[in-house]
Amino acid sequence: MPKERITNVIKEILDAEYGFEIYVAMKNGDQIMKKFVLDEGDPNNGNGFKARIRDSIENTIRIKYLSDDSQYASGDDLANEQNRFYVIAQDDDYQPFAYLSMPEAQLESFRLEDKENADALLFKFILQREGHVKQFWAYQKILPSSIPNKKKQQCNRSAIYITYWIRAFSYVICNIIQI
Repeated sequence: MPKERITNVIKEILDAEYGFEIYVAMKNGDQIMKKFVLDEGDPNNGNGFKARIRDSIENTIRIKYLSDDSQYASGDDLANEQNRFYVIAQDDDYQPFAYLSMPEAQLESFRLEDKENADALLFKFILQREGHVKQFWAYQKILPSSIPNKKKQQCNRSAIYITYWIRAFSYVICNIIQI
Protein backbone atom coordinates (compact mmCIF):
# COMPACT_ATOMS: atom_id res chain seq x y z
CA MET A 1 0.00 0.00 0.00
CA PRO A 2 1.44 3.42 -0.95
CA LYS A 3 0.42 5.18 2.28
CA GLU A 4 2.19 2.74 4.57
CA ARG A 5 5.36 2.67 2.47
CA ILE A 6 5.52 6.46 2.16
CA THR A 7 4.58 7.31 5.72
CA ASN A 8 7.07 4.80 7.11
CA VAL A 9 9.94 6.45 5.22
CA ILE A 10 8.81 9.94 6.22
CA LYS A 11 8.51 8.93 9.88
CA GLU A 12 11.91 7.23 9.80
CA ILE A 13 13.50 10.45 8.56
CA LEU A 14 11.56 12.90 10.73
CA ASP A 15 11.97 10.82 13.90
CA ALA A 16 15.77 10.85 13.51
CA GLU A 17 18.35 13.60 13.36
CA TYR A 18 18.03 14.52 9.69
CA GLY A 19 19.54 17.06 7.34
CA PHE A 20 17.47 19.87 5.83
CA GLU A 21 18.34 22.00 2.83
CA ILE A 22 16.46 24.57 0.77
CA TYR A 23 16.71 25.00 -3.00
CA VAL A 24 15.01 27.11 -5.64
CA ALA A 25 13.79 25.60 -8.90
CA MET A 26 14.32 28.02 -11.75
CA LYS A 27 11.94 28.62 -14.67
CA ASN A 28 14.72 28.52 -17.23
CA GLY A 29 18.46 28.94 -17.67
CA ASP A 30 21.57 26.78 -17.44
CA GLN A 31 20.86 25.75 -13.85
CA ILE A 32 17.36 24.43 -13.22
CA MET A 33 18.01 24.30 -9.47
CA LYS A 34 20.00 26.58 -7.17
CA LYS A 35 20.90 26.24 -3.50
CA PHE A 36 19.22 28.71 -1.17
CA VAL A 37 21.83 29.77 1.38
CA LEU A 38 20.70 31.55 4.51
CA ASP A 39 23.25 33.55 6.49
CA GLU A 40 22.21 32.80 10.06
CA GLY A 41 25.36 33.56 11.96
CA ASP A 42 26.20 30.84 14.48
CA PRO A 43 25.26 27.48 12.88
CA ASN A 44 25.03 25.88 16.33
CA ASN A 45 22.10 28.11 17.22
CA GLY A 46 19.03 25.88 16.90
CA ASN A 47 16.62 28.81 16.75
CA GLY A 48 17.78 30.32 13.47
CA PHE A 49 15.52 31.17 10.55
CA LYS A 50 16.33 27.94 8.69
CA ALA A 51 15.48 25.88 11.79
CA ARG A 52 12.15 27.68 12.14
CA ILE A 53 11.34 26.98 8.48
CA ARG A 54 12.30 23.32 8.92
CA ASP A 55 10.25 22.93 12.09
CA SER A 56 7.21 24.59 10.56
CA ILE A 57 7.29 22.38 7.46
CA GLU A 58 7.92 19.26 9.54
CA ASN A 59 4.90 20.07 11.70
CA THR A 60 2.73 20.49 8.59
CA ILE A 61 3.94 17.19 7.16
CA ARG A 62 3.19 15.37 10.41
CA ILE A 63 -0.32 16.84 10.66
CA LYS A 64 -1.34 16.65 7.03
CA TYR A 65 0.51 13.70 5.52
CA LEU A 66 1.07 11.34 8.45
CA SER A 67 -2.34 11.54 10.08
CA ASP A 68 -4.59 8.52 10.26
CA ASP A 69 -7.10 10.41 8.11
CA SER A 70 -4.70 11.06 5.22
CA GLN A 71 -5.47 9.06 2.10
CA TYR A 72 -3.13 8.08 -0.70
CA ALA A 73 -3.82 6.81 -4.21
CA SER A 74 -1.75 5.90 -7.23
CA GLY A 75 -1.55 8.49 -10.00
CA ASP A 76 -3.66 6.17 -12.16
CA ASP A 77 -6.65 6.88 -9.90
CA LEU A 78 -6.53 10.66 -10.35
CA ALA A 79 -9.99 10.95 -11.90
CA ASN A 80 -11.63 8.74 -9.27
CA GLU A 81 -9.82 9.79 -6.10
CA GLN A 82 -9.63 13.57 -6.14
CA ASN A 83 -9.24 14.13 -2.40
CA ARG A 84 -6.12 12.04 -1.89
CA PHE A 85 -2.37 12.46 -2.04
CA TYR A 86 -1.10 10.96 -5.26
CA VAL A 87 1.79 8.57 -5.64
CA ILE A 88 3.20 8.83 -9.14
CA ALA A 89 5.71 6.15 -10.02
CA GLN A 90 8.95 7.15 -11.67
CA ASP A 91 10.79 4.74 -13.93
CA ASP A 92 13.40 4.79 -16.71
CA ASP A 93 10.91 6.41 -19.11
CA TYR A 94 9.41 8.97 -16.73
CA GLN A 95 11.76 10.92 -14.46
CA PRO A 96 10.42 14.46 -14.00
CA PHE A 97 12.54 15.00 -10.89
CA ALA A 98 15.87 13.69 -12.14
CA TYR A 99 17.38 17.17 -11.67
CA LEU A 100 17.08 16.68 -7.89
CA SER A 101 20.02 14.28 -8.10
CA MET A 102 22.41 17.01 -9.23
CA PRO A 103 25.59 16.92 -7.08
CA GLU A 104 25.84 19.75 -4.54
CA ALA A 105 29.22 20.82 -5.90
CA GLN A 106 27.61 21.66 -9.24
CA LEU A 107 24.90 23.88 -7.78
CA GLU A 108 25.15 27.64 -7.84
CA SER A 109 23.77 29.69 -4.98
CA PHE A 110 20.49 31.50 -5.46
CA ARG A 111 20.97 35.30 -5.66
CA LEU A 112 18.45 38.09 -5.34
CA GLU A 113 18.96 38.83 -9.03
CA ASP A 114 17.48 35.37 -9.71
CA LYS A 115 14.15 36.08 -8.02
CA GLU A 116 12.23 36.85 -11.24
CA ASN A 117 13.32 33.46 -12.64
CA ALA A 118 12.39 31.54 -9.46
CA ASP A 119 9.65 28.97 -10.04
CA ALA A 120 9.41 26.94 -6.82
CA LEU A 121 10.95 26.29 -3.43
CA LEU A 122 12.29 22.79 -2.81
CA PHE A 123 12.89 21.46 0.68
CA LYS A 124 15.08 18.37 1.08
CA PHE A 125 14.83 16.16 4.16
CA ILE A 126 17.67 13.63 4.22
CA LEU A 127 18.81 10.88 6.54
CA GLN A 128 22.12 9.09 6.18
CA ARG A 129 22.50 6.03 8.38
CA GLU A 130 24.88 3.07 8.10
CA GLY A 131 25.80 3.92 4.52
CA HIS A 132 22.18 4.22 3.35
CA VAL A 133 20.60 7.49 2.28
CA LYS A 134 16.87 8.15 2.50
CA GLN A 135 15.28 11.38 1.48
CA PHE A 136 12.06 13.08 0.55
CA TRP A 137 11.37 16.46 -0.94
CA ALA A 138 8.64 19.03 -0.33
CA TYR A 139 7.75 21.43 -3.15
CA GLN A 140 6.03 24.81 -3.24
CA LYS A 141 5.23 26.70 -6.41
CA ILE A 142 6.05 30.40 -6.12
CA LEU A 143 3.16 32.58 -7.13
CA PRO A 144 3.95 36.05 -8.54
CA SER A 145 1.78 37.65 -5.89
CA SER A 146 3.98 36.14 -3.17
CA ILE A 147 7.12 38.06 -4.19
CA PRO A 148 7.42 41.38 -2.35
CA ASN A 149 7.48 44.64 -4.25
CA LYS A 150 11.03 45.95 -3.97
CA LYS A 151 9.83 49.58 -4.23
CA LYS A 152 7.70 49.10 -1.12
CA GLN A 153 10.19 46.95 0.78
CA GLN A 154 13.71 48.18 1.33
CA CYS A 155 15.32 44.78 1.75
CA ASN A 156 18.33 43.12 0.23
CA ARG A 157 18.51 39.77 1.99
CA SER A 158 17.36 36.42 0.67
CA ALA A 159 15.75 35.52 3.99
CA ILE A 160 13.18 38.29 3.54
CA TYR A 161 12.07 36.79 0.21
CA ILE A 162 11.73 33.27 1.56
CA THR A 163 9.68 34.63 4.46
CA TYR A 164 7.20 36.12 2.02
CA TRP A 165 7.09 32.94 -0.07
CA ILE A 166 6.48 30.74 2.96
CA ARG A 167 3.72 32.98 4.30
CA ALA A 168 2.08 33.10 0.88
CA PHE A 169 1.60 29.39 0.41
CA SER A 170 -0.29 28.74 3.64
CA TYR A 171 1.38 25.34 4.00
CA VAL A 172 -0.29 23.67 1.08
CA ILE A 173 3.25 22.62 0.41
CA CYS A 174 4.36 19.15 0.96
CA ASN A 175 3.80 17.47 -2.34
CA ILE A 176 6.19 14.63 -1.71
CA ILE A 177 8.02 14.20 -4.95
CA GLN A 178 10.73 11.66 -4.29
CA ILE A 179 11.30 8.92 -1.79
